[in-house]
Amino acid sequence: RKTGKNLGVVAREKQAIHRSTKKRANSVSKAESSTKSRRAKKIKNIESSQDLTDALAEFDLEKEEKVLFLKEKKLELEEQELKLEKEKLEILKLKRELGL
Repeated sequence: RKTGKNLGVVAREKQAIHRSTKKRANSVSKAESSTKSRRAKKIKNIESSQDLTDALAEFDLEKEEKVLFLKEKKLELEEQELKLEKEKLEILKLKRELGL
C-alpha cells in the first residue's frame, strides 16, 4: 500500500521527469532552429557577397571620379594663382616704368 508521502515523492519524480523531457525537447528545437538560422545566414551572405562586390566596385569608381574632379579643381586653382602672379608682376613692371 502506498502512503501519502510515497505518492508525493512519485508525483514530484514524474514532474521532474516531465520537466527534464520538456527541457530536452526545447534545447533540441533551439539547436535545430539555430542550425537552420546559421545556414540561412550563410546562404544570405553568399548571395549578398555578389551585391557587396558590385557595391564596392561602384564605390571605387565614384571614388576615382571624385579624385579626378579634385585634381581638375586643383589645376584650375593653380592656373588662377599663376594668372594672378603674372598680373602682379605686370603691375610691378608698370610701376617701375612709371618710377613709382
